[in-house]
Amino acid sequence: MNSVKRIRILFVISIMSMLLLSGIDRALGQGVGVGSASASIVTPLSVTADTPLKFGHVSPGVPKKVNRTAVGIDTTAAIFSVSGENLAGISIQFILPAYMYNSSGDQMQIIFANDDCTIDSLAGTPDSPGAGAWVGENPYSLPSANIGAANGSTSIYLGGKIIPSMQQAAGSYSADILISVAYDGT
Repeated sequence: MNSVKRIRILFVISIMSMLLLSGIDRALGQGVGVGSASASIVTPLSVTADTPLKFGHVSPGVPKKVNRTAVGIDTTAAIFSVSGENLAGISIQFILPAYMYNSSGDQMQIIFANDDCTIDSLAGTPDSPGAGAWVGENPYSLPSANIGAANGSTSIYLGGKIIPSMQQAAGSYSADILISVAYDGT
């Protein structure tokens, strides 16, 4: 019985040795390569509201439009500047108010038409945007744009219209115009 047990043990050891050796054989037939990963972080975006949308003096019951091209002392298009990585693609979204309010809580309607916005990546001005600017865009649905190559900046010009009621209370009215800009990966 001892010899049968020994034979079994030797048999199991032989099989295990063969399995181990065949694994080494396969391992010796394989190669190993080393790759790498890299990334460059782009310049952070900076968004500033340079000039407010100014309607100037308004009479009750008389609507007043400020064009996206307006540059003046009393009435001016809103101007926003976006700076970041040259030529990087960006998406732009506005959150636009429906009303302006005075300190007493009185409201006045403000509207934005589907052509009240210009996106200028070539360092123009509201009344003279650079060649290739997106002129007359819908501020509720803006196209993707690029950061300007010349100076790493893009300007956004926004006009609008206010509609005071016949009984509009006197005073100063204001509202926030929010803009969100993000890299879009292009």
